[in-house]
Amino acid sequence: MKKLSRDNDSPGVGSFSSKYISNAFWVIHRWDVGTTEAGSSGSGLIVNSSHQLIGTLTGGAATCADPVNDYFAMLNKQWSYYSASNMQLAIWWILLVVEALLSMAWIRMQQILIPANCFRMFSTVKSM
Repeated sequence: MKKLSRDNDSPGVGSFSSKYISNAFWVIHRWDVGTTEAGSSGSGLIVNSSHQLIGTLTGGAATCADPVNDYFAMLNKQWSYYSASNMQLAIWWILLVVEALLSMAWIRMQQILIPANCFRMFSTVKSM
């Protein structure tokens, strides 16, 4: 089930906790429609006019009864802020792109090297 929340105001900028980068979070002070709940972490914050993903939910205090103060990590701040490459979003994104490209190349290579009738032959072989 997909649920959407909406805030008609621009998000604020703030800090979530001392464990994170200062002023690297979009803050939704109060949802106008809907809310987030426990288990929503990682949900995206999308700018309505441009449809761009700008943050991911890290935490907050919002509940159904009081839909206030949700903190979304700013993707532009997480991209390459940390000196350790395994902490940079950029590195993980690059790895995902490379993995996708390699997968597509492998599939294409199989299509070129193995004739279509071989796939049918292999699929009809039963194991003993």
